[in-house]
Amino acid sequence: GAPGTPGRLIIPGQEGQQSGPAGPMPGQRLVFNNPNEQPEGGFYQPFRRPTDQTESQIDRSLSVEDILKMIREQRGAWYQLAPYLTHLKTQGVLPDMVDKATGMTPRAQNDMVIAAGVFTPLLSNNNVSETCKNFFKAGNQEVLLEMRVV
Repeated sequence: GAPGTPGRLIIPGQEGQQSGPAGPMPGQRLVFNNPNEQPEGGFYQPFRRPTDQTESQIDRSLSVEDILKMIREQRGAWYQLAPYLTHLKTQGVLPDMVDKATGMTPRAQNDMVIAAGVFTPLLSNNNVSETCKNFFKAGNQEVLLEMRVV
């Protein structure tokens, strides 16, 4: 729009015109108002980055070398080590570098991080039995990989 005019998102398929059988016809558009113009009913919700629970679980005093050694020696349960893999990535350490330093393939690193992302909320959920939590604490994270879509 013009300077000083609220922005509008224009998407094909609306503004009083009908769509064709395969979708919107050329020139058709759907208009969404600027998010600052809250629609009636309050449907717009601004994006809020999810809190990173894993970042609070790591020891920030450890160096990259210390973390790599800890992962290589498997000092900790899989779900305790997974946040360190994410932390290494934020420090610029690529999965291939972790693989060379620890022997953990990029695929295994990714699987561990995904499984921990599913498991961490289960730990704090009072509706999940201790038997279930202990099952995953003992390993079995491959089951969590399948649960991520549930």
